[in-house]
Amino acid sequence: MCSSDRAAVLGRRLKKYDFDVSAHFFVERNTALAAFLARIPLRIGPFSKPASLFLNKRVIQKRKKSVKHEADYNIELVSISLGCPRESRPAKIWLRNEERAKFAYLKKSRKLVGIHPGGAVRGEALSAEKFRVIADGIKGYCDVAVSIGPEDKRLKSSFGGFSIFEDLPIREFAALI
Repeated sequence: MCSSDRAAVLGRRLKKYDFDVSAHFFVERNTALAAFLARIPLRIGPFSKPASLFLNKRVIQKRKKSVKHEADYNIELVSISLGCPRESRPAKIWLRNEERAKFAYLKKSRKLVGIHPGGAVRGEALSAEKFRVIADGIKGYCDVAVSIGPEDKRLKSSFGGFSIFEDLPIREFAALI
């Protein structure tokens, strides 16, 4: 089944629910097309890709430089589109004691600096080589922990000699931080 067919099937499924609004925080062709085919009256999202043309309320945002938290961009998108108040709050996560204790062994007499060289980056990212230069430059002054996500396995070989943490679930990643 081609992607247009998948979008058509999804569009028919969405139509049954008679949605009033479809908010696209990341514009993807199939979901934007499905919302269009479902005739959802208000289809909002960032004006960032050709698929944004399937939306009828497009907001221009300067996300490339990542000057705000992703949640703030999304709150802005909805508040502008729906005319509701814009209230930003810092993201918080509460960890259980056993989650906090998992990485307690890393607390040594030296400072610990964590780097995350990969990720789905839309902004101006450093290369793995530049992250390695930074890690090498600071290792004499502090310990360095490198976190690598599931999409970034190729980066592991660039950080031999450092503590590497792979594929951590979000709560464990928060505990490491």
